[in-house]
Amino acid sequence: MEHIFRVLSGRKRLEILRLMLDGKSRAVGEVAVAVKLSLKSTSKHVILLAQVGLLDRRRGGFSVYYHLANDTPRYLEAVLRQIKAGK
Repeated sequence: MEHIFRVLSGRKRLEILRLMLDGKSRAVGEVAVAVKLSLKSTSKHVILLAQVGLLDRRRGGFSVYYHLANDTPRYLEAVLRQIKAGK
């Protein structure tokens, strides 16, 4: 569990997760534009989030699409929603 919290300590990674709370799948380029990061930097962040099981990915043509993992712990989703709400 420690590795998940270490990953969550990054502000941009938290911003990516907040973005993904709506349940939509997004290509890395879409995520990069939304969080105002380079494609390379965003790619590193989403790969890390996927490695710890917070995001799932699927390939579609030449793109890789990411979405919030179906098995994201409920307590973590609740924390992310609180952060998104600014509480």
